[in-house]
Amino acid sequence: MDMIVTYVDPVLRFSLEADRHSGRTFVGIEVRNTTVEYTEWYEVDRVTFARFEADPTRAHDMVRRAQRRELDHLLLLPPGDDRGLADA
Repeated sequence: MDMIVTYVDPVLRFSLEADRHSGRTFVGIEVRNTTVEYTEWYEVDRVTFARFEADPTRAHDMVRRAQRRELDHLLLLPPGDDRGLADA
């Protein structure tokens, strides 16, 4: 994947990203496990992504739900054994 970052929120620690090749769109949240900090990407449709880009505060509810692991069905990659936690 070749992600284009269109927005970063330093407080809630999320980003809005699109894959340059496929056009798929994601909300990324920063998580940390026992060894590394990394991004979990949650796929959203293009209409939702455009709405979040126009007003990033509209993504806050989704970000909080993702941080609580309530939206795992939207994850780009399944979590591993040492899954990270968000610093929310």
